[in-house]
Amino acid sequence: MKKVISVLLSVVILFSLALSCSVSAVETTERFSINKINHTGALFSNNAVSIEKGDTYRTTISYPIKDRMGRLRVGVITANGRIIKPEPVDDYSVSVTIPDVDCDIYISVYTEDRDIEIVDGGTGYGMIVRNLKNVTSDTPNKIFSEKYGYEEFYTESGSFLWQETLTPVPGYEIKSVNAISQSATLYDYVDRNGVSHKGYGYSEENPKYSIEKHSDGSWTFSYVSYDSIYLEAVAEPIETEPTTPPKPTTPTVKKTTVNLQKASAKLYLKGSTKIKADVKNGVGKTTYKSSDKSIAKVDSNGKVTALKKGTAKITVTNNKVSKTFTVTVKKPFLNKTSLKIKKGAKFTLKVTGKVGKAEFLTSNKKIAAVNQKGKITAKKKGNATVTVKTNGIKLKCKVKVK
Repeated sequence: MKKVISVLLSVVILFSLALSCSVSAVETTERFSINKINHTGALFSNNAVSIEKGDTYRTTISYPIKDRMGRLRVGVITANGRIIKPEPVDDYSVSVTIPDVDCDIYISVYTEDRDIEIVDGGTGYGMIVRNLKNVTSDTPNKIFSEKYGYEEFYTESGSFLWQETLTPVPGYEIKSVNAISQSATLYDYVDRNGVSHKGYGYSEENPKYSIEKHSDGSWTFSYVSYDSIYLEAVAEPIETEPTTPPKPTTPTVKKTTVNLQKASAKLYLKGSTKIKADVKNGVGKTTYKSSDKSIAKVDSNGKVTALKKGTAKITVTNNKVSKTFTVTVKKPFLNKTSLKIKKGAKFTLKVTGKVGKAEFLTSNKKIAAVNQKGKITAKKKGNATVTVKTNGIKLKCKVKVK
């Protein structure tokens, strides 16, 4: 029984290994196509039709009969717009090298026999390699794939105009149409005027093309040449203005303002004043606050009362908007604090800053008498003191009767 189990386990392991090898075998590396448009039978040293991603493609392209070569024109363009320059090897062949291949390759070759009469500017075949992003061409049957395509075309110098219409897919608009041309030619011929031409010419530039934008969103691409060209057209989604809901109307809130008719006042002890505040668009009740209640107090209606000498600030506030009212408190004073007077003379003592009634008293009415209007009468020689009770304090005047 143990032998049977052992054999079964061995079979399972061998089957698993075989399955693993089979899965590995079907795994393939990404490959790209090599598209050769060989118009007139040039010879390729590399006849591969595809290549692995990242590999280097190399080939030599030669005129089939060396001693009959008039022209060998080659164009090499990749599907993503890489323009590859063919390098001359000798008088009748060129080499092409494309490192790190990352997309399809297109090669166009045209040859002319030196015995054929050649007109300056020549005739020939080229190709168009298209890279259309969200764009279609009006020649869909000749598009190589959904994204890239090429078109063989024949030209006669100055007489052939290639045109195609490019249309964006629905919901898109064409943002750019660009093209670049390539011309690589080995030549060895005598023109109709008997002039010999031999050498290698290469150019890579923006071709002689024009584009016209139409009201329906399509563009016409026009091109005059027999070179190979790369055509790229890019369309992007049509931008639409976002519909935003109307902003909710918010009630206009009027700003609260506080203004004072007077910004300051001078008071004598026990004196008072009313702060007159002009409050507009107020919220709730206007408040009054003293910075020093021992100097000046204020009630809820803005009445300020002076309590002692000094300065205090009253803050008037409504809806967090404030203004400041400054109060300066002074003591009342007499017009004389000492007096020399002759017997029988009279002098009226006056109080500045008196609040309410003032009471006048004398320390010796036999020397200096005083009535409640502050009139002092000198009676006889001597010294006396006149005291005035006012504003909650006492003011004194020393009197000397001569």
